[in-house]
Amino acid sequence: MAQRKLFLLLSVVSLLAASSAFGLISADAGKPSFFVYAGGTEHIQYGCQGQLEVTSSSMIFRYTHGSVTIPYHSITHMEYRPKLSRTVNAMKLGWVAKPDESGRNKNLFFTVLYLENHRTHALVLKVSPDEMRPYLAVLEIHTGMRIHVWDYRGFD
Repeated sequence: MAQRKLFLLLSVVSLLAASSAFGLISADAGKPSFFVYAGGTEHIQYGCQGQLEVTSSSMIFRYTHGSVTIPYHSITHMEYRPKLSRTVNAMKLGWVAKPDESGRNKNLFFTVLYLENHRTHALVLKVSPDEMRPYLAVLEIHTGMRIHVWDYRGFD
């Protein structure tokens, strides 16, 4: 019985790794997932669209004029909520752009806190539940951390 559970776990992990090996995961295989930069400590134009690439060692937000690479080992916190948590909102991060809290109706905020050069950085992306769903398990497996999900309305 224990061998069967181990086999099933390894099968699921292998499938997730294979799907992420191609870089972009999408809710619809023919359509790339789009994320919108909603704020953070990076110098990115507010509201620009990009794609989130998941590799074996990092996640990469690629947008028109560049990319932000976040190694998994540097991530300290991840959350997916209708607005920033009080804890993240109160942090003195040197925000370049702070999210405007307008994601509540159909898009939620995916927030990643990570360490770079001994400083905490933030990347906040606005994304719909349908687009985010495939990323949740893959990122949790790669980072070994839970994504704090506040609102499960799109995950039935």
